[in-house]
Amino acid sequence: MDTSELEAAYRSVLDLAARGPGDGSPGPGDGEAWGPDDVLAHLVLNDRLLARAVRSVLDGTAQPYDNLDAIDVAGLRSLTGDLGDTAGLIGGLESSSRELMDLAGRLDEAQAATPVPVRILDGDQLVVDNPLPVRSLLNIQARRHLPMHEAQLSELLGPR
Repeated sequence: MDTSELEAAYRSVLDLAARGPGDGSPGPGDGEAWGPDDVLAHLVLNDRLLARAVRSVLDGTAQPYDNLDAIDVAGLRSLTGDLGDTAGLIGGLESSSRELMDLAGRLDEAQAATPVPVRILDGDQLVVDNPLPVRSLLNIQARRHLPMHEAQLSELLGPR
């Protein structure tokens, strides 16, 4: 499967994250809305979930994709603690996105068309709850999910 669109979407997010905050303002405290590190941690965890689904298709088992673990604030902050800081999260995203693109690049046409059970939550709102071809799931990542979080990061990081 061609991953050039996915790669370009990741490059935009990673380039923005590497520039860092424009005003030096800290992220939110516990219980508040997501800060930049939370967004990066979310993307890393989401990549891991996507990679697991893609790997399962390559293995012939088509396991479900569910983003619940990637939106849990405690899990996001735990990953941030594990990776150390913003630079660690950026490195984690570089690694997780590379793994996902490598796996996606190995999908042949039949595998890319394989449906997987998909459940996507946005906050408390159920957005998708039905099988999708793995190609469609990856297209959502490239065309909607990554651009949405790029815009969110841009707003959170402030003017340069």
